Amino acid sequence: MHRFYMPPEHCRTEPFTLTPEEAHHACVVLRLRVGDECTVLNGVGSRWHCRILSIRQREVIVQPGALEFIPAPPCLVFLVPGIAKPKAMDWILQKSVELGAAEVHPLCTDHSVSRPDPDEARDKQLRWQATAIEAAKQCGTAWLTRVQPPQTVATFLQGGSVSELRLLGSLRPESRSINSALDLFQRDHQRLPKTISILIGPEGDFSCDELAQFEAKGAVPVTLGPWVLRCETAALAALAIVQHELRQR
Repeated sequence: MHRFYMPPEHCRTEPFTLTPEEAHHACVVLRLRVGDECTVLNGVGSRWHCRILSIRQREVIVQPGALEFIPAPPCLVFLVPGIAKPKAMDWILQKSVELGAAEVHPLCTDHSVSRPDPDEARDKQLRWQATAIEAAKQCGTAWLTRVQPPQTVATFLQGGSVSELRLLGSLRPESRSINSALDLFQRDHQRLPKTISILIGPEGDFSCDELAQFEAKGAVPVTLGPWVLRCETAALAALAIVQHELRQR
């Protein structure tokens, strides 16, 4: 069944009117007709089974029916990648949605190829969020991954996005496994973390100074295995491992 995204504030009164972007997708791309069924997602846990009531000049109105609410996961996982090249960054965003990242915090790092200025940052965030929305519709997740504006490492560390556990992708031989890092947190706190950040460097990794900054703020260096992974592979492997380990506990 075709899925459409509607911001929560657009789902307060019935019937729903699809946003212009979603209406274009329904009418022009999918060529749906009155009476066709679809799913509407609001990105904060609600999923409606809907039927198209009317289509007029690319305005699409749908009647919501059965509502399914999916609770948020008990642990929110934030992916914090150094900004990679455009194709790699799009891949990271798409797959992080499929793997259940609650938020993505792109970082402008010492080794990032792309370092958007403030004027470009907003445009990039909007484009990246649109990529996340398309990925959410494709995989059917009820919780939309929020993509934050690109920021520097210093700004990220000074900001309010403090996770209970920060995992830092590392190539150092003494790095812990993700399983071991979770075991240590669980032993010290007698529970699992409610928030986890996964820090992954761009092409060329984080600089030595950036790694030192992260560790000074309590980030735990973790290994992803014996191989040197591309940044997009490392980001998604780490996210998949964390999600798997959380489900096993």
